[in-house]
Amino acid sequence: MAARSTYGSPTKGTIMNPHSHLPPHSTGAAAPPPPRVFTVRQFHAAIDGAIGLNSLYAFARSGRLKTVRVGRKHLILASELDNFFQREAEVN
Repeated sequence: MAARSTYGSPTKGTIMNPHSHLPPHSTGAAAPPPPRVFTVRQFHAAIDGAIGLNSLYAFARSGRLKTVRVGRKHLILASELDNFFQREAEVN
């Protein structure tokens, strides 16, 4: 007598994969896309803490660091990473 698999098809002791018609998953995970928006803390981490967190919040409040305000959060566009330092280099 043939054994029945978990999926209801008769087999000889093996369990059939119901997804065998799908291509196999790649072993290398694709890198996630870079973030498009940062919180002040994430921006701080992205610049490896080169500027203190309190200073970044002060720059955001004063407009020196361009942010978009959503509720109480200051969000920083990813393009501001380069733009901020270019503006600072021109001023100093």
